[in-house]
Amino acid sequence: MKILLADDHALFRESLSLALVRLTDDTPEILQAEHGEKAIDLANEHDLDLILLDLDMPGINGLDAIQTLLDIQADTPIVMISAHEEISVINKALGKGIKGFIPKTTSADVTLSALRLVLSGGTYLPPQLMQQIPVETKSNDNILLTTRQTEVLKLLQKGVQNKNIAFELGLSPSTVKVHIRRIFTTLGARNRSEAVNIAIEKGIL
Repeated sequence: MKILLADDHALFRESLSLALVRLTDDTPEILQAEHGEKAIDLANEHDLDLILLDLDMPGINGLDAIQTLLDIQADTPIVMISAHEEISVINKALGKGIKGFIPKTTSADVTLSALRLVLSGGTYLPPQLMQQIPVETKSNDNILLTTRQTEVLKLLQKGVQNKNIAFELGLSPSTVKVHIRRIFTTLGARNRSEAVNIAIEKGIL
């Protein structure tokens, strides 16, 4: 796995790079960029699996770099990691096509879980920010999940993979898959991230 980490603070890059070693079973290769221009250059030179992008960088900032990076690496998920948590900025970034937003105050374990969710095809937003994004309804009327399904859903929110959900809850992997399918059906979701976001919107999580 090859990851591009773009942030203008060397200490943060080094700290996050150390945490990213635990992201997968195979140690990922971390490419570092201190500004948007270098991030774009590296994206042109390498086949990337994940791009982590800071918002505020010298020259081309993270928000402006998103479209160019997607033009180069169309199938590579981009996650913004920033100290800024303004909803308007996050909405702009989501509109440009990022697959996640992680505040820099997030713990390493939660960050890794969020990145695993993104790598599995989901989209991650921290619950405290999801609650600030206007939604049409916050009601969970007519949505009934079993206690076990709710437990599974909470682990999906953390980005836990099926085999680890099975281990943590003492279930077989096939049973976990059944629970997830029923969660999707009940919530009207197409994937993990959509299920989590709907559950947050409805006040279930």
